[in-house]
Amino acid sequence: EEAGGDDPPAYAGEGPDAAGPVAVRCLNGAGWRVVSTGLLPCDRAMLGAELRRLCGGADLVITVGGCGLSRWDCAPEAACDAAERAVPGLSAALRAGWLALSQNAVLDRGTAVIRGGALIVNLPGDPAVLPALLETLLAAVGDNAFFSGRPHAPCPRK
Repeated sequence: EEAGGDDPPAYAGEGPDAAGPVAVRCLNGAGWRVVSTGLLPCDRAMLGAELRRLCGGADLVITVGGCGLSRWDCAPEAACDAAERAVPGLSAALRAGWLALSQNAVLDRGTAVIRGGALIVNLPGDPAVLPALLETLLAAVGDNAFFSGRPHAPCPRK
């Protein structure tokens, strides 16, 4: 038997996208301009191609969900397919912050990678932990020359 959640993906229309709107609210509230959102099928090749496309015009590309243990979770693999370099310290910091909120963090497979001038980060699909994780992420990138000139502020909390 497979470990991890077995909830159907929101893309299939069998569940709500509870995390996407939270991520957008946090990013907008922190001064980032969200230029694209969407629900994609859990298809590694399709997601990898979309990540490569988005990296052509974005500084930061965030996936929400798809980095757990269910049979359709493929966001980390797709990010690695699109990657030129890994950023393991960022993944470790995000996971450590999440662990303070939930034991589910130990099952996370999310990664952070660079492609061209863009940072790709996989975040969990749990809307309850997204504000804290995005706050950690945006503080890290806001203080880095890779993203010079980007404002950052805490994510708005409900």
